[in-house]
Amino acid sequence: MKISCSTKVLLRVSLIYFFCAGSTSGYTSEVLKNVQVTVDTSASQLNCTSENNTTESHKSFLCPSLQAALQLTGSTGRCCYHYFISFRHTPSSGGFVHFITEPIVTSASVTLNSGGSESDNVTISCHIAQEILTKRTLDLKYILYFNSSLYVNFRILKIEQVEITNSTFSYFKEAVFDIHNCYNVTISESFFKSNRGTGITKRSYRGNTGSLSITYNHVETGSIPGNPMITIKSCRFINNSAAATTSLKSSDQVFARGILTGRGGAMAVFARENVFNISVLITDCEFKENYARSYAGGAYILFNGYGHHVALVQQCYFKSNHAGEGGGGILVLGTKGSRESPHIFQVKNCTFHDNKATLGAALYYSINLDGGRSNRAHIADCVFTNNSLLSEHDGFGVAIAVDIADNFEEKESFPVNTISNCLIANNTAGIVNARVVLSGRISFINNTAVDGAAMYLLLFSQIQLSDNVHILFKGNKGRYGASIFVGAFPLVEVFRQIPYNPQCFLALESSKTLPPYRWAEKNVTIRFEGNSAWFGAAVYTTSFATCSWIGFQFIESFDEILFSDWPIFNVSSDNENSAFKDRYNQENSFVTESVQLNVNETALSGWPGQKLTLSITAIDEFSKPTGSLIRFAFVPNNNQV
Repeated sequence: MKISCSTKVLLRVSLIYFFCAGSTSGYTSEVLKNVQVTVDTSASQLNCTSENNTTESHKSFLCPSLQAALQLTGSTGRCCYHYFISFRHTPSSGGFVHFITEPIVTSASVTLNSGGSESDNVTISCHIAQEILTKRTLDLKYILYFNSSLYVNFRILKIEQVEITNSTFSYFKEAVFDIHNCYNVTISESFFKSNRGTGITKRSYRGNTGSLSITYNHVETGSIPGNPMITIKSCRFINNSAAATTSLKSSDQVFARGILTGRGGAMAVFARENVFNISVLITDCEFKENYARSYAGGAYILFNGYGHHVALVQQCYFKSNHAGEGGGGILVLGTKGSRESPHIFQVKNCTFHDNKATLGAALYYSINLDGGRSNRAHIADCVFTNNSLLSEHDGFGVAIAVDIADNFEEKESFPVNTISNCLIANNTAGIVNARVVLSGRISFINNTAVDGAAMYLLLFSQIQLSDNVHILFKGNKGRYGASIFVGAFPLVEVFRQIPYNPQCFLALESSKTLPPYRWAEKNVTIRFEGNSAWFGAAVYTTSFATCSWIGFQFIESFDEILFSDWPIFNVSSDNENSAFKDRYNQENSFVTESVQLNVNETALSGWPGQKLTLSITAIDEFSKPTGSLIRFAFVPNNNQV
């Protein structure tokens, strides 16, 4: 890789100038003996002309804004830059930002390959920094921009109060800190505060990340080595915003490529085109009060269908982030993948508190499998508290929303997602539309929603129970299914005639043939305490018939009435089903949709002014009253008055 002044990797990365002690020829130390340094005499100096050199001792350098690396300008090899930078912001207008640099002690290093080869790296270090630029107005689009670099490493980077206006970037270049098609990226101990991706450029729908954007896009095969690594460590993202213009014109081309605007209020990783095997590590970071107009108030991760991408978010804190559509804290989108090497998304030891969105207020994981390829999400040892939907009527999955789009034909094509040892409390909705394995100890406490306050399962969703799993539903509130709401499609009768039914919303992970009345042998328990609903404080479902079971050790066919007697269930007497007269009857905590209507009269007749009473009762699969929508239509009889 050849680095020259005309390459934006070396342009205006910092507003701090560096020099090493001694003369400008001081780089002839022992460490440079085996380093090949060449000058690209054909490199254009046009990009450097606006950086007027005010220090006499540095006139010989082509680009003075990177004086720690300027001896290497145009050199051959792999380059790695380390900076300690601080920016302050003063009011700006017209697309320009005024910066004031502060005196700081800085170390900068550039690593080159010995002899221009691909190995035996040596390092040149500068330990003395001197501020030589105090005030300057610069076009923000050229600040902190990296393109096709092999290594980009920033430590203790501080960027505050930066506003992007009237800047047109390609490849989603609308973040304050923009890294594009770079191999190894490390950002640690850095602070991103009150940055704005306003999205008022000609292509407002190209990304509009609020603060940090790392993208892989339009890459020719082989132009980036395999297995790029992104590490974001010990960083803080506070009050950043990925917004969009409120007034759009047809000339703005805002619908170009059909990409929604305002994604990743704090940061985003976009892996598109043919980029293979990307690894993302976000660890020990804080995301607080960030906003995205559409998706991911905190962190947005987009994986393409090439190779095996892995993202791990661990020991992070997401508080009061807000997304207009999905993923107030985190949103992950994945496509395709493969059965042999699926994309994997992991969240460990994280806390999500007071985040908001329409879908998945804390965390939203959405994948399009295209034929059942097995991408996976694993969530472990996390706490989800006080997260809420923007509207209680439009949306789902306030704590976690896992959404799968697939043209599958059988249940086994579902990818397996796992949730283990998590606390989900004081939220306003549940988990939806996925095959989820629950393990360890899972607690759903004091969640509220219209339906399915703790878990809301749609379509062919399924909860798989690991051995030794203990699940507690306590103090959840909703109209139908305070703990679990199942909105599954009714299935054909053939599913009642197989040894085990993979279409039930509950399944045992370790055995397909062990009948439910023996699941307690695997140390599996589900306890319901103090939940409150109109119908189904424990479970409300379209039908329990989908859980039919004709095991070879089971006597006769499945009877829905036996479902609530599965030994894994423990229903306390304080669960309330307010639509029943005997509201604290434990059996009333399991309710289905109506399967028939009981009417006291099939026909009513009388005279004007007479009061008539028609009693209609909806009956569920357990032969108990249930809720149902009933439509009445008046049909006049022309033969009678």
